[in-house]
Amino acid sequence: MWSLVFHQAMRRRARTGAVILAILVASVSFALLTSAVATSRLAVEGTVDQNFRGAYDILVRPVGSANSIERSQNLVQQNYLANVYGGITTDQLRTIQKIQG
Repeated sequence: MWSLVFHQAMRRRARTGAVILAILVASVSFALLTSAVATSRLAVEGTVDQNFRGAYDILVRPVGSANSIERSQNLVQQNYLANVYGGITTDQLRTIQKIQG
């Protein structure tokens, strides 16, 4: 079987060369595209990390407003304002604003 493949390749040299060239071009193109995507991804992640800012600097909520998931993971849900009513007084806000840092 291999001898048949070899003889066909030798008889059709132009076709064999074109197939080998096409495989080489496809391999190099794939490698270049893969590296370009990885570079773009790093650039986007770096830009987002540098410019990300949370929705608040300090979050003050009523005592007991954290649910069990927030307490166990030490995180605040994204929609925390949707289920919490009330808040701090104006005097408490002024006290917080006076804190350095």
